[in-house]
Amino acid sequence: VADACARSNGRIRWVAIPPLHSVEGTITELRWAKENGAVGVFFRGLEGDLSLDEPYFFPVYQAANDLNLPICIHTGAGSPAMTSIFDVTRSRTFPHVRMLPLMAFRNLVANNIPQMFPNLRWGFIETGASWVPYVVKAIKRGPNKGQEIDDVGPDMFKRLGLFVSYETDEDLPYMVEFIGEDNILIGTDYGHSDQSSQMQMIGELRAKEDVPSQTMDKVLMANPRHFYGLDS
Repeated sequence: VADACARSNGRIRWVAIPPLHSVEGTITELRWAKENGAVGVFFRGLEGDLSLDEPYFFPVYQAANDLNLPICIHTGAGSPAMTSIFDVTRSRTFPHVRMLPLMAFRNLVANNIPQMFPNLRWGFIETGASWVPYVVKAIKRGPNKGQEIDDVGPDMFKRLGLFVSYETDEDLPYMVEFIGEDNILIGTDYGHSDQSSQMQMIGELRAKEDVPSQTMDKVLMANPRHFYGLDS
């Protein structure tokens, strides 16, 4: 992947998929990946039997923080135990694939993990954004014991380095109001013909009249460049 992207003259970028069963191996891999053009680190919302707020991952987050590689939390079936619970002919991919990033968001924010790595950016990729108000409300109304969480608007996303991908059939003005125009990304799943595919996303977004063009420029260009460290 690194070799193929290198031949694109900067047009195609890549994200490293680390061997998370080995923290030492992952850190070694991240250093190699950074040297060879990677712009992020792939995670799923659950990895095996571990939530992303577990201290096991802290050395990986610190390495990513030091290397300026954002954590890219993608939809995906990362927990065999959870997958085994569901009959996919009835539930398809929703509970064990689509819900995992939401769990990660809740646990990372509720347990103050972003504050531990102040230069690290966290992206929720191919997740859509409409879930954010519900999960933030759940955090605010049901924080961990002894915690109070009041700042749950755009300032929180900017302060904690939280970015969320957007899909064209969502209410973008509301998402901008709730998340802020600096922390929403495009998420086309370009090249896949699955439920997240949005092959004409750029044209559809440019045709929208309910969002200012400067906001759309951020969603399409400035925010992804910032999240993936391409503006530094």
